[in-house]
Amino acid sequence: MSVLVGKQTKLLVQGITGSEGTFHTSQMIEYGTPVVAGVTPGKGGMLYGGKGDIMFKSAVPLFNSVSEAVKKTGANTSVIFVPPPYAADAILEAINAKIKVIICITEGIPVRDMIPVKHALDNSNSVLIGPNCPGVITPDEAKIGIMPGFIHKKGNIGVVSRSGTLTYEAVKQLTDLGLGQSTCIGIGGDPIIGTQHIDAIKYFNEDPNTHAIVMIGEIGGSAEEEAAAYIAKYVQKPVIAFIAGRTAPPGRRMGHAGAIISGGKGTAEEKIKALKEAGIFVVETPAKIGQTVLDSLKLGIPAPKRKQGRPPRAEGAVVKTVAPVVTDATPKRRPGRPPRAEGAVAKTVAPVVTDATPKRKPGRPPRAEGAVAKTVAPVVTDAIPKRKPGRPPRAEGAVAKTVAPVVTDATPKRKPGRPPRAEGAVAKTVAPVVTDATPKRKPGRPPRAEGVVAKTVAPVVTDATPKRRPGRPPRAEGAVAKTVAPVVTDATPKRKPGRPPRAEGAVTKTVAPVVTDAIPKRKPGRPPRAEGAVTKTVAPVVTDATPKRRPGRPPRAEGAVAKTVAPVVTDATPKRRPGRPPRAEGAVNSTVGNEITENQEAKAKKEAAPKKPKKVIDTSSMTPLERAIARRRGRRKKGITVTTAKPPVDLRPVEEPVVKFPENPKNVIVFDSSDENPNNNE
Repeated sequence: MSVLVGKQTKLLVQGITGSEGTFHTSQMIEYGTPVVAGVTPGKGGMLYGGKGDIMFKSAVPLFNSVSEAVKKTGANTSVIFVPPPYAADAILEAINAKIKVIICITEGIPVRDMIPVKHALDNSNSVLIGPNCPGVITPDEAKIGIMPGFIHKKGNIGVVSRSGTLTYEAVKQLTDLGLGQSTCIGIGGDPIIGTQHIDAIKYFNEDPNTHAIVMIGEIGGSAEEEAAAYIAKYVQKPVIAFIAGRTAPPGRRMGHAGAIISGGKGTAEEKIKALKEAGIFVVETPAKIGQTVLDSLKLGIPAPKRKQGRPPRAEGAVVKTVAPVVTDATPKRRPGRPPRAEGAVAKTVAPVVTDATPKRKPGRPPRAEGAVAKTVAPVVTDAIPKRKPGRPPRAEGAVAKTVAPVVTDATPKRKPGRPPRAEGAVAKTVAPVVTDATPKRKPGRPPRAEGVVAKTVAPVVTDATPKRRPGRPPRAEGAVAKTVAPVVTDATPKRKPGRPPRAEGAVTKTVAPVVTDAIPKRKPGRPPRAEGAVTKTVAPVVTDATPKRRPGRPPRAEGAVAKTVAPVVTDATPKRRPGRPPRAEGAVNSTVGNEITENQEAKAKKEAAPKKPKKVIDTSSMTPLERAIARRRGRRKKGITVTTAKPPVDLRPVEEPVVKFPENPKNVIVFDSSDENPNNNE
């Protein structure tokens, strides 16, 4: 039986297409969790198989809402990977869809958003784990969340914790000690969570497959004190607890949002005191959780190795682990032999194994309560696995001694086809002697005489030397090929193909700068150099084999050199414009400072060429509308200039007209136009 999740789980993932949702969904599917649906609004009707490097084993159908997914797939469990601003709404949506178990992984949901969620949970049948939790796992059945599945092992220890990393630490210790887990629940570390310690303890207390409980709490709140009161009253199974945050100062939050001492309450000392008063094993450090669980199981809890189908032991029954005594159920008893007499004992001093021992032969009736089988180690009966097949069984008291150097006819190094050795014959393991079975013997050669020995003198090279040139007759029996490094024989790989072999004593010295006819940089098709000709590797000299020589150009003269002066650009310059004819043989496009390049010369020629006269349109006699149309036309077309011609200006002085008035007539005002003040009417 499992708690909350198991083989009956049908999982729905809210926020499956996000980066976190995609990664952890792939991990859950790989562990074996049945993921039946994913919810991402706006992507309903699609099949989602992952993204990037993270791909699922099987595609998951997507839906726009949780209620639609539940209706079509029958999902009964939901895990939420939705960002904090929208996570509370995702929980409410799952509650409204009547999901039985809701696991919220999201961290950082505002407390204000969780208040309506808590109220909705109180009025529903849904169970919320989290938020800010690692999830829930029933080993080998279902993994829902972000915990590493490989550290878990199926067993009988229930684990409930507010801390994810401390959960992993406790589980790893239990697994290393051979104690598996029934279910592990990470309830989360936020101030408002759906499931408290007391709720998880109730689940484990009612689970017959859980034999002990590990509870990991931390400072802040009163959940651990409430769980201690419930354990003292109802729980008969051993409970091991650890409280984190003993050194935290009051008023300062440590880690989780709920790990804070406020108002003098929620201190580690108060919690530890309440747990000890309830009869709970409280460990001082998380490193002792696993060993404390093991010790508590020895004090009276049903052993996990109880044979399936057997009725449970009495409440106080204890299985002692006195180690080495083995009774008639010893696995080394030969199959087919009649059982030993009831009191017969095979000695081996040490472990007492009762009827819960997994090595008891299936179908055999249980031993008497005090029956013991001893197993004295050096005695070997007819069940010794090294007995030769087909041989009659040894007498009841016969013993096969393990005298190491004696080699009988069953020695695996005996040559196939040879008659078996005499019963007492011994094959000595004298290392340097090589018989006819030596693997280095040349194929096809007759076998050596019985006492002949092949010495492993390293420098001697016989006819089996792999460096012997193919097709050459074998060397004389005593001939030796010395490994003098600089000597190059006719098997030298650098010898030019087609050349006759060198004389037997000829040597090619590895003088580095000398380049012979085998130099790979020799231009194909060129006749070979003279025997003593040498090509020096002077770097800036470029011969006709220079890779920058333009294809199709005739080769340079034998002594011609192309200097690699950087700013000079020859006709092989890759920046030559496509489609342009090749430059003259000596033309150079220099990039030296102020010199005029070919492009600049072309530009200068273009500027110096006569230009076509521009068409001039005079708009002085046009109406405003015609003038506007002409100007628009001039802007659209090149070579048209629109001007408004003005009449020529006559620069000759203009004589002012002389106005003559009667001499001082009455009622006449004379205005002098030269007066600067026009208001002066005097």
